[in-house]
Amino acid sequence: MKRAFLTAAALLGLLIWVAAPAGANHGPPTILSLGAINGNGAEPAILNGNSSDGTKVWFSSEEQLVAGDTDTLSDIYERAGGVTTQISVGPNGYNGDYVAGFKGASEDGSHVFMQTNEPLVASDTDGNCGIGDVFTGTCYDVYEYSNGTTTLVSGGGNGSFHVSYRGNSADGSRVFFRTEEQLSPSDTDDEGDIYQRFAGNTTLLTTGPSGGNGPFEGHWRGSSRDGTHVFFDTDESLVSSDTDTSSDTYDRSGSTTTLLSTGPAGGNGAFDAAFRGSSKDGSHVFIETDEKLVASDTDSAIDVYDRSGGTTTPISTGNGSGDSLYEGTSDGGTRVFFTTTDQLSPSDTDNQRDVYERSGGTSTLLSTGPTGGNGSAEAIFEGASADGSVVVFGTNESLVAADTDGRFDLYQRSGGTTTLVSTGSGSFNGSFDAYFRDLSSDGKRVIFETAEPLESSDTDMFPDVYERYSNATTRISTGASGGNGGQISVFTGASDDATRVFFQTGEQLDAADTDSQSDVYQAAVTSGYARPKAATPLVVPLVPSYQNCATTNRAHAPMLSYASCNPPVQETTRLQVGTPDANQTPVKSVSTVKFVTEIGNPSTPADEADVAIVADVNDVYTKPPNTAPLVDYTGEVGVRVDLQITDKSNGSVPQDPGTATNFLAGFTVPCVATADTTAGASCVLSTTADTLVPGMVKEGARTMWQLGQVFVTDGGADNQALTDPNSVFMRQGIFVP
Repeated sequence: MKRAFLTAAALLGLLIWVAAPAGANHGPPTILSLGAINGNGAEPAILNGNSSDGTKVWFSSEEQLVAGDTDTLSDIYERAGGVTTQISVGPNGYNGDYVAGFKGASEDGSHVFMQTNEPLVASDTDGNCGIGDVFTGTCYDVYEYSNGTTTLVSGGGNGSFHVSYRGNSADGSRVFFRTEEQLSPSDTDDEGDIYQRFAGNTTLLTTGPSGGNGPFEGHWRGSSRDGTHVFFDTDESLVSSDTDTSSDTYDRSGSTTTLLSTGPAGGNGAFDAAFRGSSKDGSHVFIETDEKLVASDTDSAIDVYDRSGGTTTPISTGNGSGDSLYEGTSDGGTRVFFTTTDQLSPSDTDNQRDVYERSGGTSTLLSTGPTGGNGSAEAIFEGASADGSVVVFGTNESLVAADTDGRFDLYQRSGGTTTLVSTGSGSFNGSFDAYFRDLSSDGKRVIFETAEPLESSDTDMFPDVYERYSNATTRISTGASGGNGGQISVFTGASDDATRVFFQTGEQLDAADTDSQSDVYQAAVTSGYARPKAATPLVVPLVPSYQNCATTNRAHAPMLSYASCNPPVQETTRLQVGTPDANQTPVKSVSTVKFVTEIGNPSTPADEADVAIVADVNDVYTKPPNTAPLVDYTGEVGVRVDLQITDKSNGSVPQDPGTATNFLAGFTVPCVATADTTAGASCVLSTTADTLVPGMVKEGARTMWQLGQVFVTDGGADNQALTDPNSVFMRQGIFVP
């Protein structure tokens, strides 16, 4: 039987099940960071990115996952269709003493961009780069990998200058990078500039009719989806209408440079302006500045402006003393979200930062709810759907009756209704914060992380990845081979529709994962299967463990007329409980391990499911040769259980129902001496599944964990329950006095 002892305070398991809508939940995850060779070595894998539909992912690892990779430095791999391909390769090298870093990709994943100082093609002949007199190796360049071919993007210069990737268009045809090297005849300064590589041509972007070669750097800020509009900030005056020396925002489109941070009432004062975002097509650009760009702006605070069609329009229309900060926009730029302490709505009566939407010339307060909205807590914008109709924000304030804690929770605002997101069928009002990670483009799926056990299968205390969908919360970072070990799970990406979610963990959640390093996993939406309605609670009483009767010398009385051994012999353990029968002490031991599933409420946004776990092993002494009086044991005991898991995490995606082979799991419990001279040490751990391994219990997971016998071990010679050898001290059982 396999043995999987988890870290101290890590989860065991139990038989639970929590319901959720069919087809709504992500199935158990599948490991992606494997290769044609290896995949379970002592090197972690780091997810770098994924295509918009999630069918392609890119990750980095120092492990050699394909036969052609013979170096021991970090390389970039692509996983698609169950096949792992090394992409940090080129005709001129890929096994030198160099590191390659993933930087970006087209939406469909057909073009991948990376940065490395290894010369992957013959035309890359630049020399050494350094900082001051410190040699830092060959200069970095930007490369593109597409359809098996590697191309040098930052070509045209082989001087001693690093090149840094900055972005690309959605289709990958345009790539943007920064360098201090003069790659264009019009670039005569030594400052960092932004260049574009398109159709085999390299073009300087941070320039204009009135400047571009002063002692100023151009700072990349973004581009339109098609890459035809590039936005940057600079202190340099690139057009004649820019007469100040402060930072301004520019748009470079074709061969035209346009000043954006200007308006009918200003634009050349001693105020910096900063690009903050744009619509997908680049027609709306959003800028922050404390300069008054329109006459209606009469305050001295930072405001948000929309520059579109040559017109500057204020978004944050308040004139109070509070700064207004841009937070996001719908794809078309017609809905803009910002936060401010100004009271822009009659229902906003506090001085805290709130989330507002500006649409159709109207500002609407979003960070409010039926039971709150004007307390002493700020609200933070987290994300919005593509059309802006669904907004997710976070706050410590309780905006619905179900939220009774003072922790940071996530809320969804749609159609004038505020709904709690960070909730579940388990405990969701504990001392845990929730952290937003992603929102599907249609706004229906919210991905977040929390250490709180939001469903009953989550019995650890480590962060897990959760999804809120259709009023149900699902733990994503769990699998047939684990999910409640002493490992955190970190969200690293998702498809646009969030039906494929990617995360990293050092825990082995897939049978193919046999190492303890961080690996990349994918969880995809799967269908349901047969399950019970519930299986809880489970209270396991513990009794001292005795050896099996092998050499019989008696017979048990009828009706149990079985051979027996006299006298009974306790198992070879360093521990004992108090009893007048053996050590002339009072009988005090009443030891149990208790599991109670907290199913939660599928009709609420939060994942409330969890499993409460209380281990109470008491009146524990060390055994002789210690002399009287007996000594309280102050080491650790280990709670262990044999698990059999039946769930939907078998095979590759799409994953199927199945029953995994048994494995042994457990957690440690510290023991402390008691002040009572008539009682031994107390070994107590009161926790939950999600506390021990965040995400172990997932509302709607439809996972059945069958529990074998629970037993308790001593800590061995070193008093540490996780280091062998340890002996059995107590077993699941009952006592009839």
